[in-house]
Amino acid sequence: MKALCTAVIGILGLLVSACVTGDEITTYVIERDGAVSFHIYRSNLTSGQTGDAAKEDLDSYVKNLEEKQDDIFAKLAKANAEEVKVAVLRKTSPASILITGRIPTLTDFVSYFGDESECTPISRERIRGFRCELSEEPSPEKDQPENAIPRADSFNETRFTLAAGSFTNVQGFVPAKDKRSAILDMEELMNTKIQTIAFSLEWEFPETP
Repeated sequence: MKALCTAVIGILGLLVSACVTGDEITTYVIERDGAVSFHIYRSNLTSGQTGDAAKEDLDSYVKNLEEKQDDIFAKLAKANAEEVKVAVLRKTSPASILITGRIPTLTDFVSYFGDESECTPISRERIRGFRCELSEEPSPEKDQPENAIPRADSFNETRFTLAAGSFTNVQGFVPAKDKRSAILDMEELMNTKIQTIAFSLEWEFPETP
């Protein structure tokens, strides 16, 4: 189940490399026309190496992002992302980086965080949204208890926000009181014992005056 939840994070929030770790807050703003603006803030970035190796490791990580060589940029290009920018707010450890841009359509956005076998867009009358379903093959060995990573060590949060309207149906997310935003509920997903994880969001925009 740990591998399955890691896949969920990989779809909705970008995982940091094996050697460089830190926090990540991702916000997707869904416009009325279906375009999605994104803000990916990676902070507290440090290397697991020591001494000069740690500096070289972090320098290489930051440089790859500055030059848009990370895997995320290939995914964004495939999704026809526009105005993609990288702002390095702090280069030295603990480093921080902000990635921004815009994905023009909901169909492009769904292709960005999952292929057609995993995620599909929802479109009916005034309702829009998406649904993702990930499966994991049952293990022949008995699952062992997993040690939770304290939030203070590292956290990854993904929030969806509507420019207008409200969420009408959510699965695997925690909606805000105003139903204008929702965050991925990793605690619930990590606690599930089933071999398939499904999460979805549906929303309705108000009628144009």
